[in-house]
Amino acid sequence: MKYGNSIAVRLINISAYTSTALTTVFTSILLYAIATRTPEEMRHYRVLLLNYTIASLILSLLFSLCEPVPSSSLREVNRPANDSGISYVIYGPIVYFIEPFYNQILSAILVGVLLYTIMAIPLSFVFRYFAVRSKRYMEWFASLKVLFPIFMLNALIGSIAALFMCVGNMPKDEDDEDTTKISSWSHYYTYYGDNPNIPLFGNLIHLNSNVYYTILIFGICLFISYATVITFSMLTFKAITSLRSISSKQSLDAQRHFLVLLIFQSMLPAIFLVIPITVVVITIACGMLSTTINGTAIGLMFYETVFSVLIDLFGIVPYRKMLFSKFTSIATLKERTAWSSVINH
Repeated sequence: MKYGNSIAVRLINISAYTSTALTTVFTSILLYAIATRTPEEMRHYRVLLLNYTIASLILSLLFSLCEPVPSSSLREVNRPANDSGISYVIYGPIVYFIEPFYNQILSAILVGVLLYTIMAIPLSFVFRYFAVRSKRYMEWFASLKVLFPIFMLNALIGSIAALFMCVGNMPKDEDDEDTTKISSWSHYYTYYGDNPNIPLFGNLIHLNSNVYYTILIFGICLFISYATVITFSMLTFKAITSLRSISSKQSLDAQRHFLVLLIFQSMLPAIFLVIPITVVVITIACGMLSTTINGTAIGLMFYETVFSVLIDLFGIVPYRKMLFSKFTSIATLKERTAWSSVINH
């Protein structure tokens, strides 16, 4: 079957696979650096760094598997009753080898992991403030008896958001059938937009009013997270300034460097998540819904995890030195090999 949006789907696939490959490679290097190159003074920060890094890797893998693109069912020819008007299309490889019902579950889990990752960002700012203010408070906050309940709370909130996504799914008529009797699941990844004569590729997921609870949870968590980021950034800068007369310049510069690093990292969701979603909302609101435009916008979201890992890898000095030393040793080895071959000849 020839699909009307095949080019856009290929672009989405390429973007997802490329970003996931890059994230996997850079995350593997970062995890090695965390395990082997984290200095003693940073050992308390290691748990927070691992938490955010692993969550970002899982998020990237789910993105490449699902490749969800927000859409609107307002103009669809087959729009079901009680539909909220909010829908999304799954373009990822899971439409080929996972049963249709589980497609939607995985995409809902993706939403939960995304929310968990966003809520993990403010923890580093709180830690950085305690690191400047008091070593005792820093060690208390970085202990597992404090962090583990926080991680569990974030996971619970993410699970609730994912649950509302699952409950909000409006099953297709075929979902009631015995899938073992269906020779092909092609009808699950073929749908029609506003033109009944042009088939489109993707597993279209309609959502009922329960999706608004997911959006509400996201909005509240985003507000709390970034309010925490802004508040503790200001408090930390103020604390660094107040310690200027009693602490060494090198120590204060290191604290300021870490804080600026965290600020850049916290801006990534706003750049790579908020802007693409805004583009999608505007195109839908203005009646310019396009798989190519929306797919390109969402394709940018996949690279949020890539840049997040790179900021840690190149921004944290011990890890950056490890990378440069590896590159230098490789270059030196190649140079020696070249000279030895010249001499031997």
